[in-house]
Amino acid sequence: RSLAPEYLDVLGELRALLRENPGAEALLLGALSDLTLRRRNDWRAGLELGLCNLRCYRLSQGLSELELAGRLAAEQGQGPDFTRELARADPSGRAARALGG
Repeated sequence: RSLAPEYLDVLGELRALLRENPGAEALLLGALSDLTLRRRNDWRAGLELGLCNLRCYRLSQGLSELELAGRLAAEQGQGPDFTRELARADPSGRAARALGG
């Protein structure tokens, strides 16, 4: 039942709501974790999960998720899109430098 398409729609809506609320990172982290488990090839969700982990001071988990998202994007021929989205989300470049880029 939890794999029903409408469940994924609800997760997407929850993600959008939580994204706009400062202080809701822990809840967003849970929603994104669930979403990435169900959409394993969605590098954009993985990128968002990695950044959310970093905002929650979960450095190792965040970098691991970003690394996986970058690898998925590259496998899908969207490596430059990943790099661009990461730079947009983290203008300081700290995450990219931590990934070795």
